[in-house]
Amino acid sequence: MGHKILKSKLKYAVLDKQNKTISIYHLQKDIADLFNVSRKTILRNIDKHKMYENDKYIVYLVTNVPQR
Repeated sequence: MGHKILKSKLKYAVLDKQNKTISIYHLQKDIADLFNVSRKTILRNIDKHKMYENDKYIVYLVTNVPQR
């Protein structure tokens, strides 16, 4: 028995640069905790650049993940 996941609930894709893995997060709070910045910083950068990046992670909106 599987669970259905609504695409509308998938918000953020986080690429771990070291492990080359992608994790999906729903809450902006989780992303802010991961990057150790405020939620406003995440929102401002994702709205402007369609992504946010530091030395360990890159976060994209799920709708803006590059097709490579």
